[in-house]
Amino acid sequence: MGKENKKEVILNATPVIYLGKTNILKKVVEAFNEIYITEAVYDEVVEKGKEIGAEEVHIVEKYIKDGVIKVIGNPSATDDFSETYQLGKGESSTILAAMEKKCIAIIDDERARKIGEKCNVEVHGTLFLLKLLFLLKKLNRTKIENVVKEMTNKGFRLDTHIILIFVEDIKIESSEKQ
Repeated sequence: MGKENKKEVILNATPVIYLGKTNILKKVVEAFNEIYITEAVYDEVVEKGKEIGAEEVHIVEKYIKDGVIKVIGNPSATDDFSETYQLGKGESSTILAAMEKKCIAIIDDERARKIGEKCNVEVHGTLFLLKLLFLLKKLNRTKIENVVKEMTNKGFRLDTHIILIFVEDIKIESSEKQ
């Protein structure tokens, strides 16, 4: 994927947290022209992360300081959207910012993704990013399997069945390329 083919992406808190915890955020940064987070996501990841001593805070702050991840303001309709759809500010601001910027939103909450899709936003989850990194040859099958295991060990919550299907899909893709 050449630089000219890369897209912009806006990340919600969970993908930032777990990609940061597993040191995969750097690979995601390499795959996109622009990576955004909203102020609400920044507060959830960095400010709340500092309060609890979260391991990923330092890497996220470094990427923000270096301009690799750009923090953008919460869209003005964030509070109303949160209230209307009963979503957190992070999910709401991510969906609305993706609508404004016409970029991909990465959100792991299934309900928030469905709402994003109804708003005509291209919405995916963290596993989509991992598969993209695999297809771009930035991660191999073994590394992805280890990352998924590490993420779940560190608290990443996703239906076990979905994770098993994802890992099996990567195995099949990997065997087809041999």
